This record gives sequence, structure tokens and C-alpha cells, in this order.
Amino acid sequence: MMRTCTNGGRDERTKGRSPSSSFRRLVVSSALLFLLLAGCDTSEPATGDDQIVVEGYLVAGEALPTIWVRRTARLTDQYDFGRFAVRGAEVRVDRLRGEVGIVDESYLFSEGSSGAYVFDGASTVVPGGVYRLEVRVPGAPQLITARTVVPDSFSVLAASADTIQLGRAQLELKLTRSQNPQRQSFFKLDVASLDARQEQLTPFGRGLFDSGVSLVNLSVMELPVLNEANYLNPNGTLTVPMLWLLAAFYGPNVFTVSALDDNLYDLIRSVEAQQDGTSFLPGEIPEVVEHVEGGTGVFGSLARVRHPVFVQRP
Repeated sequence: MMRTCTNGGRDERTKGRSPSSSFRRLVVSSALLFLLLAGCDTSEPATGDDQIVVEGYLVAGEALPTIWVRRTARLTDQYDFGRFAVRGAEVRVDRLRGEVGIVDESYLFSEGSSGAYVFDGASTVVPGGVYRLEVRVPGAPQLITARTVVPDSFSVLAASADTIQLGRAQLELKLTRSQNPQRQSFFKLDVASLDARQEQLTPFGRGLFDSGVSLVNLSVMELPVLNEANYLNPNGTLTVPMLWLLAAFYGPNVFTVSALDDNLYDLIRSVEAQQDGTSFLPGEIPEVVEHVEGGTGVFGSLARVRHPVFVQRP
């Protein structure tokens, strides 16, 4: 199933410091925000604004991201980023030496606005690095922790085209692999329009727009999680196509392939299982899988490549 996504409506003062906001936040974040900020939890229903939500996405080779610290709200409450922002938290990210837990580098984050915490120094996320998040919230009984292993970086070896005409040959990227010694790599594919105007809608995008989907939600189109085994070539490279269903707008677009860490993979696949359209009986709805101790949310990482593509009219 194909999904449409937004960038989560981030605070303008801190937007430029987020690695994902250099073009657009990874499309999964809107689904995560809906899940987490609505007060969902893996163990029991949220009873009010009494849980701490952390949210952060490390991107291999890019600057350390903004870390968001907020409280949950009741499902019946209208969520306001400022109202539920956590003030005065101590936020630190450590880069560890493998799995042994020795801290190689430590990064202290300063408080911005609306629950945003930013790192003011210059540091890039190490591909394959192990990072640990620690958040201390005034008055909260528990230290909030999470750990991620950043996927290895990968690259574009060749692209079939920079300009494609709708209905003809699709764009294909030949990629190196994001090596993971423990498992197959898993990917998200998305296409983001750089000119998301109504007059630029493709027939597919027009159909969604006429059915009530907003231009903002159509501006980024994504697919569910994909296994690299489906795109693996005999020589060990990958060939990944940009499907026509991802093109909602003519004109300039950016095709992004993102390799996911275990935290994002587990969270996204469990959210997709809840939203796959099946009718679950009471007690059979699968739990959301997250990897945050002492709170709720997501602290995950990814590696990604991007390729510009111009979609021409037939």
C-alpha cells in the first residue's frame, strides 16, 4: 500500500539545524508523530499527559539531529506542540565504542522551543556507529534511554535517467548495499515534489486530490518497508525502481532511498500492521514495537541516498 506523508510541522527556529529538514524530514515521521503524540503505548492505554515522548532520527554522514521531548496527550485532546513541550530536560547523545558501552564522544543538547533540543557543535553521524540517547526530565522518576546502530552508508552507482516521461520507462537507480552483518537491509522509498502545485498534479495525484487528500500530504509519496533481497543483483548491487505511483506531481522531484536501523524498521512495520486494513478482533491488534526505556517514542537512524528526477508530461 502506498502512503502520503507530511513533514510533521516543525518549529521554524530549529528547522535549519535538523539533518532531515535540509530538504524534508523522512516521510515516516508523520506516522510516528500521529502514533506517539496521540498517547499510544506498547503496554497499556495512555491515561493522560503523563508519559514522556522522545523523537530523534540520526542520518549517516549528516549532522546530529534535533531531539524532540514532549508529553503525551489524551486521545480526545487536540495536540499542541507548545503546550506539551518538556522544558528544562537534560538531553545527551553518546557515541559508543561498539556494544561494550565505552563512550567515545558525548554531545550535550541545548533547549530550543516547543520541546526541541539541538546540538550547537559540529559533528556528523558515523555510519555503523552505535549511539545512545539519555534524557532526564525534571520531576520524572526514570531516566529515558534508547540506543541505535546506524546503518552503513551506500551510494548511487548509476541512474537510468534524470528526466522521465510519465507512462514510459521508469527511473531506476543502481546502488551499492548498506551492509548489515546481522540481517538483510530494509528500505523506505519516497518521492518528494519540489513544485507541489495543483496545476502540476499527475492524473494519479489528481485522483487523490479530488478524493480529499491535500497538496501538502501529496507532496511526499512513500511505499511500505521493502526488503533488499527483492532488488539484489547477482554482482551484489541493488537496482531500485521509482514506481509511477510515487509520482503525484509533474516537474522537479527528489527520489530517496533510505536504509533503516532496527528501531525504525520495528516501529514502522508494527504501525503498518495496525493500518493494513484488516479487521482485528478485540485483543488481537498487534502492539507497536518501540525501543525506548523509561518513556515512549523513537530514537532511530538511517542511511540514505537521493537522486533528482524531472517528471515530464506525456
